Amino acid sequence: MGTVRDVYANPATPFVGSFLGSVNEFQGHVEGGNIRIGDDLLPGLGQDQPNGKPVLAFARPHELEIVAERSDPAVGVPAKVHHIPEVGAVARVGLMALNQLKAGHEPTHFEVELASQRFSELAFVTGQSVQLVSRQSRIFEPGAPS
Repeated sequence: MGTVRDVYANPATPFVGSFLGSVNEFQGHVEGGNIRIGDDLLPGLGQDQPNGKPVLAFARPHELEIVAERSDPAVGVPAKVHHIPEVGAVARVGLMALNQLKAGHEPTHFEVELASQRFSELAFVTGQSVQLVSRQSRIFEPGAPS
């Protein structure tokens, strides 16, 4: 309950979070205040959660960053640029999780929103390998009620 803005920013359930806009889902467990997703690590998103706790993290497309070169390749989710849209005021870049592609699994798709100027500066190309990092997320328990 609350204003649309409050519910959008702090949904009580995964259903409400996805109902009120696009979300990217990350399933993993908490490890030292971070979220471990297989071999990948999203830093700082699991703070205030006990180690080993299974979690489902939701990040909206504007809360993710695409990093072309990373000083620490162990931080972030390796991804491949899959779709580059025609640019307007906001570019919505489609990505696929790289480790899942290498393992032969059905890839997880992500969407990131960037201001068109920032998108132009980064000059991504289809097929480019990048790191996906989240600045913010909402944490739920897997199987949380809708």
